[in-house]
Amino acid sequence: MPILSNRMLVTETLPINLSGTETKKLTFDKLLNSGKSKTLRHQSLTLELTANPAWYAIQALPYLMEYPYECNEQTFNRYYANSIAAHIANSKPQIQKVFEQWKNADALVSNLEKNQELKNIILEETPWVLQAQNETERKKRVGLLFELNNLARQQDNSLRKLVKAQSPNGGWPWFKGGPDNRYITQYIVTGIGRLVKMGVIDLSKEPQLNKALLNGLRYLDARIKEDYDELVKNKANLDERQLYTPS
Repeated sequence: MPILSNRMLVTETLPINLSGTETKKLTFDKLLNSGKSKTLRHQSLTLELTANPAWYAIQALPYLMEYPYECNEQTFNRYYANSIAAHIANSKPQIQKVFEQWKNADALVSNLEKNQELKNIILEETPWVLQAQNETERKKRVGLLFELNNLARQQDNSLRKLVKAQSPNGGWPWFKGGPDNRYITQYIVTGIGRLVKMGVIDLSKEPQLNKALLNGLRYLDARIKEDYDELVKNKANLDERQLYTPS
């Protein structure tokens, strides 16, 4: 039986961008003022340095895959992460070799981590449980994500769930079977658009996804038309900015 602390982990980050021989002076105001708090306790102070910031984006992909819930937002995030990972892994053979080495890196797994039930309970209350303990573990998690067979399986599974969850009118609910939701539909449609723009997916080769996307666009067009009709009905000034207030 896990006993959880009532403390909350708060992570403060400060990006530092430098080019060439540039120098920059920074002041960590929150860190300097932290001594005034009677309850705050420092966990760690970490400095990360990379010559290629794109690696941070790659290391963040496993986070999108480890959400514990099955809402459509998180299902799409899994599809999004898998699609990008597959695109990167297939872009250059040299990259895939690096990820293969990372996947086979040794990493210790505690008995707590092996117990899925306990891990899920603690994950909900302590998001730092899944944080990598060292660089080797972080690399292994990225390597496992970029395993091609696993990518294809997870990507297909997430896509099937998204298509099945879509309402007959083209909208997506937060959870399958619920009422369609404009925000989550726009979230998914926009995400698909980003994947297309980045060249990650080709809709001509994804008829199932393309059909779902067109249905989603029709749904959003209908919602916008309803907003316009409501503004006209209430004789709003269409030359001014209008704030959307859902009925």
